[in-house]
Amino acid sequence: LVASVQHTKLFTLPFVRDNEIDECTVKILDEEMRRCYMHSGCLIVTPQHRNSLLLKQHDSNVYLKQDLSKTLIVDVLDESDAILEPSFQLVYAMGTKLHLPSRSNRCTMFQSLLTILSREECRASLGLLKDSAAFYKEDSKSGNFNGVRVLKLSSEDRTLIARNVAEHFVRNPPSDFEWLKKLKQQNIDLLVQLVSDPEFQDTSIAIRHNPLFNRFKKDILAARGFLAYGILLHTLESRWGVSYGLRHLRDDDTQMAVPYSASDTPKARAEFSHPDVAIAYTN
Repeated sequence: LVASVQHTKLFTLPFVRDNEIDECTVKILDEEMRRCYMHSGCLIVTPQHRNSLLLKQHDSNVYLKQDLSKTLIVDVLDESDAILEPSFQLVYAMGTKLHLPSRSNRCTMFQSLLTILSREECRASLGLLKDSAAFYKEDSKSGNFNGVRVLKLSSEDRTLIARNVAEHFVRNPPSDFEWLKKLKQQNIDLLVQLVSDPEFQDTSIAIRHNPLFNRFKKDILAARGFLAYGILLHTLESRWGVSYGLRHLRDDDTQMAVPYSASDTPKARAEFSHPDVAIAYTN
């Protein structure tokens, strides 16, 4: 605001990862930064633009002579409550894409848990009724899960719901997990505790010492992640179209859920960093 009074030239450096960088681009950027230095100017750049430029240099193996990471920088924060929010971070993917480990197991497990929650007997035993712990809205479309949003719960309620869902899942499993019907009673109790109790000790040992558990290790760990560590209930607390939804872009064929900043307003260039959360919201 006082640049004209101070006779200070302002320079900006907008840069996003979609910009290509080569020797010619580096030369132009170096000349502009040198001109800024010679005129005692002020270079204004956002943290995400600066970090994108630094990371793009490593990706393209082309580097500026002016190292921004070693330049004197003064951080000016506006709306710090939004900028310093933990969910605000720059994730810069490099290299070739890799498949998510046990992706099919994670997707099938979450869909099965939603199937469990859709059962009347499960809802009755949990007490997930209107104006109680959760609100259910029946979906009229055939083949869809019942619309459900869980309200804010105490830690005790979370533990109780996770264990009850685990009980229904293990004792009356969906068709994709017929192997659970082969379990003996002692193994059933052990598995319920394993997938619902975050303080369960020696998870890997318990799985390794049971041949059936070891055979279906990926399914058990997926269930433990969604139930014991609260991902299922955490994602069911959010509202579709307000907290998350689809991006609705013509060139986006992934159909993966993304964070929303407001109703029907996807956050620009944002995605969920936790893969299980992305899977849950997409389902």
